[in-house]
Amino acid sequence: LLPGGGCAYLHCIQVAQAQAAAAGSDEALGVQALAGALQAPFERILRNGGVEAPALFAQDILDRPPGYFYDVIAGQVGLARQAGVLDSTLVLRAALETAVSGALMALSIDTLVIKRKPKVSYEP
Repeated sequence: LLPGGGCAYLHCIQVAQAQAAAAGSDEALGVQALAGALQAPFERILRNGGVEAPALFAQDILDRPPGYFYDVIAGQVGLARQAGVLDSTLVLRAALETAVSGALMALSIDTLVIKRKPKVSYEP
């Protein structure tokens, strides 16, 4: 389990930026885009909670050790485990892999097919 509220992705930004520093300029541009995407869930949660300037709170979380999150209801930073705000590692990983896969497809074929109302099937 990882801290919820988008905070687990926030701490991934630092690791990605460290990797980009060692890479070429093309990869650095990709990492900048990835950093924005990793910060988006945290900022969306705060905006939905009525918090202005969520980027300031993102930096506050990044200045702390892993495990902290911003409690929108209480309006303060706290420990995610104590508050019970946790995300499954497997779910976070699957969401990130799916997003990267879609981005790679869009970049490589310059076409996306989006079904408005996909057919739901319960058969294998």
